[in-house]
Amino acid sequence: MVSLGSMYADNDIGAEKTNWIAAVKWCLKAALLGNTRGKYCYARCLYHGYGVKRDYEMAFWLFREAAREGEDEVLFYLGLCYENGFGVEKNIQTAIGFYEQGASHGDGCCYSNLARLYADGFNGQNENHGLHLKKSLWIREYGRLFFY
Repeated sequence: MVSLGSMYADNDIGAEKTNWIAAVKWCLKAALLGNTRGKYCYARCLYHGYGVKRDYEMAFWLFREAAREGEDEVLFYLGLCYENGFGVEKNIQTAIGFYEQGASHGDGCCYSNLARLYADGFNGQNENHGLHLKKSLWIREYGRLFFY
C-alpha cells in the first residue's frame, strides 16, 4: 500500500501530474494498519498539505510515532517541526538534536539545516572552543558531502 501511495506521490505511474488524492488514500490505509512507512508518508502529506488540509499537529504526532518505530527519514521533519514550532512548541536545541541524529545517518537535509543553524549561532549554550569545533566539523562535513 505504501509503495502504491509513493508511486502516486512521486508520479511513477506515468500520469500527467501527481495524484495526491490517491497518494493520501494509500498512505493513510497503510498508516491505519500500523505500517511505519505509511505513517511517514501520510505525515508528509499532512505537513505539506498535499491532497489533504495541512495539519501540523497530526503530522508531528505521526512523525514522532514513525521515529519511535525506527523510521530514520522522519528526523528531518521532526527537526523542522521543533525549529519552526509546527505542531509542537518551538525548541531550537531539540531541533538541533534531531538534525544531528539524522545527519549521523547520512541525511543531507539534516546536514544542511544543522550547518545553517550552527553557522547562524543557534546553539543554546555558551560559546566555547568545543562548540566551535563541533560547528566547524558539521559544516565541513556538509560541504564535503555536497560541494566536492
